[in-house]
Amino acid sequence: LLDVGAGSGWPGLYLARTTGCDVVLVDLPFEGIRTASLRAARDRLDDRCWTAVGDARALPFRNASFDAITHCDVLC
Repeated sequence: LLDVGAGSGWPGLYLARTTGCDVVLVDLPFEGIRTASLRAARDRLDDRCWTAVGDARALPFRNASFDAITHCDVLC
């Protein structure tokens, strides 16, 4: 799962916890991604969660890298 505009990790971490999927959390503000990374560790999801600071307009992933993508509360 790719969560674009992940902020502090919702809903990506919730979906990883409830479905067992791996998740990549991407957002621009470093502090939000840092908080998400700490939450993943606290929730024992850090083995299935990766974080990146990045712009949704220029994601560093190849096409078809993810089975699903989510974005919530993203202002374009």
